[in-house]
This record gives sequence, C-alpha cells and structure tokens, in this order.
Amino acid sequence: MSDDNSNAGKTLFINSLWAIFTRVAMRFLGAISIVILARILVPEDYGLIALAMMIMTVLETMTAMGLEAALVADQKATKDHYNTVWTLHVIQGLVIGLALAALAVPSANYFDEPELEMVLYSYAALTVVYGFFNVGIVDFRKKLRFELEFKFLLYSKLISFFVTIAAAIILKSYWALIIGVTANYFVKLVLSYTMSPFRPKFCLKKWRELFNFSKWMIVHTVSSSITWEADSFLVARLANTQTLGVFSIADELAQTPTVELGTSVSRAMSPSLAKLNDNEENFKALYHLSLGMLLFVAAPAGVGISVLAQEFTAILLGEKWQDAVPFIEILALVGVLSLFPSSSISALVNSGRVKVLACLSVVRLFVRTSLLFAGFYYFGINGFLWATLISIILYSLISLSAQRHYGLISFKKLFSMCWRSLVATAFMYFFLKAIQNFLYTNVTHNEWIVSGVIVVAGIMSYGTCILTLWSLSGKGHGPENEFMNYIKSKRKSYSTGSG
Repeated sequence: MSDDNSNAGKTLFINSLWAIFTRVAMRFLGAISIVILARILVPEDYGLIALAMMIMTVLETMTAMGLEAALVADQKATKDHYNTVWTLHVIQGLVIGLALAALAVPSANYFDEPELEMVLYSYAALTVVYGFFNVGIVDFRKKLRFELEFKFLLYSKLISFFVTIAAAIILKSYWALIIGVTANYFVKLVLSYTMSPFRPKFCLKKWRELFNFSKWMIVHTVSSSITWEADSFLVARLANTQTLGVFSIADELAQTPTVELGTSVSRAMSPSLAKLNDNEENFKALYHLSLGMLLFVAAPAGVGISVLAQEFTAILLGEKWQDAVPFIEILALVGVLSLFPSSSISALVNSGRVKVLACLSVVRLFVRTSLLFAGFYYFGINGFLWATLISIILYSLISLSAQRHYGLISFKKLFSMCWRSLVATAFMYFFLKAIQNFLYTNVTHNEWIVSGVIVVAGIMSYGTCILTLWSLSGKGHGPENEFMNYIKSKRKSYSTGSG
C-alpha cells in the first residue's frame, strides 16, 4: 500500500471514529428515549407515527435529488452550486408540505386511522419550514470536520430528547413524538445558520449541471425509499398499527448498531474516496479497507443484538413488547448483511457510476418487495421476517458482483480483508448461544445477569479470536492494523503528555 493511501486509510479510520462516536451518541440518546417512552406510550402510538413517517419519507425521497452528494463529490463546487441546492431544497419542502396536506384525509381513510389526518397536517407544516435548512453544513463532511457535525447533531438531539420525554409525561399520547420531532427540526434549522458561515440566496444558475449528476440519484433515492418503506406499508395494510408499532421499535433497536456504524464509516469514506477518484489503485485499496473496517466493527455488534433479543426486550421495553423478540433476532442479522450494499453507495457515486447505483437500486426494489409480499401472503408475519433476510442476502450478492464487474472490488482482496471478522463473529455467535443456554439451564433466569455475562463474553471471545487469527495469518494488512496503530498512537500521545 502506498504512503499516500496509508495516510488516507489513517485519515479514514480517525474520521470514522468521529462519525461513529457521533452516531453512537445520537443513538444512545435515542435508545434511552425509546426505553422511557415505551413505558409511557403503547405500540399503537408508535404505529400511528410510523404510518405518518412512512408517507413523509416516501414523498421526501421521491422529490430528493441527492444534491448534497453532488456537493461532496465536486471538489470545485462554487457558491452558485450551494445556492442552487438550497433553493431546490426550499422548493422541495413546499412541494412535500402541500402533498402531505393533500394526502391527510385520503391516508386516514385508507388506513382507517382518523388520528392520522392531524398528524400529517403537522408534518406538512414542519416540512415546509425545514426546507429553509442551511446547506452550508455539508462542508462539515466535505472538509472532514466531523467534530463540528458531532456538535451539530448532539445539540439538536439533546433538546429534542428532553422535549419529547417531558411531553410524553404530560400528554401520555403520540403527540409527544410529534412535539419531539418539531423541536429537533427547529433546533437543526437554527444551528445550520449559527454554525455555518454560508448564507444562502435564491439561485437556480447551476440546476442543469446539478441535474446531470442527480438525475440518476433521483432514481436511486426513489427506489430506495419505496424499498425501505415497503415493509412498513405491508405491515400496516396486511396487519394492524399495533404490529407496525412493534415492528418499528424492533427495527430501531435491532439495526441501530450496524446501520449507524455502517452509515458512519460510509459518511467518512465518501469525501476520502472523492479525493482519490483519479487514482484507481488507491481508490480500490481504500475501499477494500473501508469494507473490512465496517465488518470488523459492525458485524459483532449486530450479531450480539440478535443473541440478546429476548433479554434486551425484557429489560429495555417491558413485557408488553415481547412480540418484538423474533423481529429483533432476524432484523439484527439483516443489519449486518446490509453493510456491503450501503457502503457501495459512496464507492459508486465517487467513481462516477451513479447510473449503476440507480440500476442496482431498482433491482433491489423488485427483489425485496416481491419477496416481502410473497412471504407475508403465504406465511404471515414470520414469512415476512425471513423474506427480509433472504432479500438482503440476494441483493448483497448482486451488488458485490456488479462492483466486481466494474472493477471497484476484487473478491480475493475483499476476502483477505474480511475473513477474520467473519470467522470471529461466527465463533462469537455459537459461543454466546452456548453460554446463554447454560446460564438459563443451570444458573439464573435474571435477564440483567445474563445480558451482562453475554456482553462481556462477546467482547472477550470476538477480540481474542480475531487477534489470534490476525497473528496466525502473519498480521496482514487490514482493519486490525488500523486499530492497533490507533491504539499505539494514543498510548504514545498519552505517554508524551504525561512526561
């Protein structure tokens, strides 16, 4: 690996840590919020809000153009580019707001949920206001200032956290969730102008140039939106709001570790790959390392959540949420398998293959929705859950094959980066299941004790296994190197500071 690419790998690792720290902090607050709110609200409340969010998300992504990705990828973007993106966001907010208001009554009638009407009117107003969000903060990622992004997200999350909890205690209804979202939107809107020096103006000078990049991103975002909201739609239509509420909470808890870690590395990876898009060898090397880092960190976290589904549900949510256990067990594994497809977005965008990304997204839409519908139709909710797992396995294979075809990855090099993490994760899974069975059979049924033992055993077994495999394989280049080098640099820095 060249010195330049080694430095890029080091930069990626440090930026990934910042991004991971940011996402983990946000999700930690979100998890605490869920634990508290789950004791106050009922599944039907979450189901109602999930319905509204599903409709809003579909409208947002159907009108989204991936313009922030264009700004990050274009190292020569001017103020006119930024102003054009901001203006298009304002227009998008107005369009979505009007659409939500127009769909309020029909949606309430279609899902037979009268309360949905006022919820959608509320989100319509929020969307219009949030359209004036300052696009200048995209520079936090573009210029690798992830510490600023951390502060931006932390401040808004903290305020919305306390507002939501207070509203839930007072109102004891789904309106607490809406009030929390409102607080989050308004704080982000204000911070976007106080933390960024950029001051947007109405401008459409660069819309043609941006559209040339974003036309395929539109296909990608629309397809992805329908793909990910299809599960909520099917559950809402074929089951009920209580099942949808259980599903939404299970999905939140199950996929948080892997999705957030994967998103963090992907966000850190995008600007790094953008700087290497004219150097194919270094681009591929950094991408392989990024995928290895994803699996190294996120795979054991996701599998650990799957093993502890029953304990986490009992401890965090309570008895009334026990139906979430099978959801969490499978969705946590889905999150692990989603790592490769999600990371491909940055690689395809920054290598100039946005059209390929769009085509893959359409393929994913048909594969996932077909399997989900068939699974639900023939086998009910259990068939639906297994269909989510099978669909992500199929799409991951398709996505990796396409990337290999276009020269973005080498299966041999990718395997050399990831095999130790895969083996260590599999070993950890079977080891933890054995310990879990032994504890319940011979020691205790206390979920707190079992969870504590499993978490410690998971960290020890995974860490020992992967470091042993790394040593036996000659300490070849991979995520383990970056991790150990980071630890050494921190020790050296601490020793120097102490001296």
